[in-house]
Amino acid sequence: MLRTLPYNAVLKDCQIPEMDGYEAAREIRRREKPGQDIAIIAMPAEALAGAREQWVSAGMDDYIAQPVMLQDLSRAIEKWLVPGTAGVATPIAGALTRTIKRS
Repeated sequence: MLRTLPYNAVLKDCQIPEMDGYEAAREIRRREKPGQDIAIIAMPAEALAGAREQWVSAGMDDYIAQPVMLQDLSRAIEKWLVPGTAGVATPIAGALTRTIKRS
């Protein structure tokens, strides 16, 4: 999908068959064009001690533990996709909350 459409962020499950999230993150980084800087956010089923280093070494920027909580997803979007808004309530976070509640 990244070859056909431009994405600003990828949410990546780490434990999937065939190509796990770590291998996929390394491949995304390898194919990234200069200046593209796609935010890769791991979504592990469990956050174990020492796992952060594994995500970072694979090229991931951040993680959200499962089950995904809306405030964690909103925080990650604010941190990686909305310049200068880390920790600040933004219109995108409010829109995300409304969209998820409607679904």
